[in-house]
Amino acid sequence: MAQSPQGNASSSDILRYDLGWKAINDLLREGRSLSGSERNCCFINLGGHGSDRFADVSAALNLDYADDGRVIALSDWDFDGDLDFWIANRSGPQIRYLRNDVADGDYVAFRLRGKKVNKDAIGARVSLITEDGQKQTQTLRAGEGYLSQSSKWLHFGLGKGKVIQSLIIHWPGGESQTLKNLQSNQRYLVFEGDTDARMWEAPKVRPLKESPITEPPLSDKARLVLLSPLPLPELEGLTKGIEKARLVNLWASWCPTCQKELSEWGESVDEIAQAGLEIVAVNADEQEDKSKWEAVKLPFDYRFASTDLVSQFDVIQRSLLSRQRPLPVPCSFLIDHDGLLRAIYKGPVSAEQVIADMQLIGAPPAHTLAAALPMPGLWMQPPGGSSPQHIAIKFLEGGFLESAQSYLEGLVENTQYQSAGLCDLLGGIYLDQKRYGEAADSFRQALRLDPADRKAHQELGALLLAARKGDLAEPHFTYLLSASPNDPDLLYQLGQSCFFQGKIAEGKDVLKKAALLAPSEDIYQMVGDYEVQLGLFPDAVESFQKALQLNPDGSSVGLASAYAGQGDFQRAISLLSKVFPKTPEVEECLRLYREGKFK
Repeated sequence: MAQSPQGNASSSDILRYDLGWKAINDLLREGRSLSGSERNCCFINLGGHGSDRFADVSAALNLDYADDGRVIALSDWDFDGDLDFWIANRSGPQIRYLRNDVADGDYVAFRLRGKKVNKDAIGARVSLITEDGQKQTQTLRAGEGYLSQSSKWLHFGLGKGKVIQSLIIHWPGGESQTLKNLQSNQRYLVFEGDTDARMWEAPKVRPLKESPITEPPLSDKARLVLLSPLPLPELEGLTKGIEKARLVNLWASWCPTCQKELSEWGESVDEIAQAGLEIVAVNADEQEDKSKWEAVKLPFDYRFASTDLVSQFDVIQRSLLSRQRPLPVPCSFLIDHDGLLRAIYKGPVSAEQVIADMQLIGAPPAHTLAAALPMPGLWMQPPGGSSPQHIAIKFLEGGFLESAQSYLEGLVENTQYQSAGLCDLLGGIYLDQKRYGEAADSFRQALRLDPADRKAHQELGALLLAARKGDLAEPHFTYLLSASPNDPDLLYQLGQSCFFQGKIAEGKDVLKKAALLAPSEDIYQMVGDYEVQLGLFPDAVESFQKALQLNPDGSSVGLASAYAGQGDFQRAISLLSKVFPKTPEVEECLRLYREGKFK
């Protein structure tokens, strides 16, 4: 299992970690599972107190759901004296409430309140002792497992007829407290330092009814209404220069469903025209045979799709959906007169449905939201919709660099769509093309849109550093280090920025901190160079030696200069003799060097 980066992880380490998660998420979008479709499990202790024998009772208790489970949190949600389960899943349903109706024994529950310690008494350790000598111990924690938080009520199951002897609380501050005269089947509030616990009466809870789960059939057929219309890249004249709404339909001559759909549309030609809609039928066959279209005899515009065109439409639908499935035929894209994508129909769609969806163009957002929802329900907050940045990223990943670049250049010039993220993407393309000036301009624009954009600070700082403009690069690395003060990569770059400004002592201190966090040959070599310039020759010797320890085959010239600086010419000559070839010219230089006449 991948380990999360530590606090002093470098930017490059974090990037590798993020790329690893991206690879995993890409597999999940293709329908893979992290767990291998394992069902939920529940085990029962067979031998009572202290036993290590358990049995799987998942099916018997109706808990073996085929969910991709991630979280379980415990809470007596209905206040009936037993613990209920809240389960969260990666797949649907994302949350299940499982009411516990099995337990029928006694219980007691405690809610702790700190006075000197934290208010919730997180970290308190509580032991319940019954008169038969049995002891149960629980610790109050702020989290339970993966991304979950159980109730802060400490719940103790007692079985039948047991009498409570005492409750011992070890508060987080180190003090202990013992309570007696406690009754079973009660809830108590316990305040730090009080001699007695206070009984707490649970509120009346309205019974919850079980909600039936209706799973929609798995199908590649779908109607996708976009919450926010999206601009599209140039797709061979299909998305630009549109005078009225256009339905681009991908069909194939070998597909009976395609033929049927087109024929049905042909019966509604007048209604389609009156609605202000034009249909462009794009043939997706491997080879064009226009006679097959002419045989259909429909009054729609006809195009033949190149392989790239079909692939780009596929990229567009993948950019909008989490579940990555190939583009089916028939498939249609509803584009308004401004060239904005409004809806995607995977599989056949009726003319009536498309005409109805056209009424959403210019309609209030609430109408679009109602049309986009695949099922009834309540939203805590409206969904955010898609972003053109998703399309740009998918075009880049799909290898359509030229289309992605042209698309991004248009977006960043449009105040309606421009964002720091889009500028960062475009700047990255310019970097790959070695168009460094344009890349720097893109990152500067990103910072104007979002002064806190870390990507732009990082890339612009690196560009300025490569141009040896240390005074301009330094503020970017200083800003980044304010949030990540122990990032060795950023410290290394800040040290270089200082060097280019002649701030040798300051640069040395920064690089030494980087070396402590992530020792490397390059950093120690640079620290040694700085120390030689400052006349700190013993320190320089130590730094160059550390560099050679990390790479015994590395250059020893710096170490030789450090030895010479402190007057140890014999060691300096010995090292240089191993580095340079023995020629008369080199021998003469070494002689002068030995005599202190050549440095």
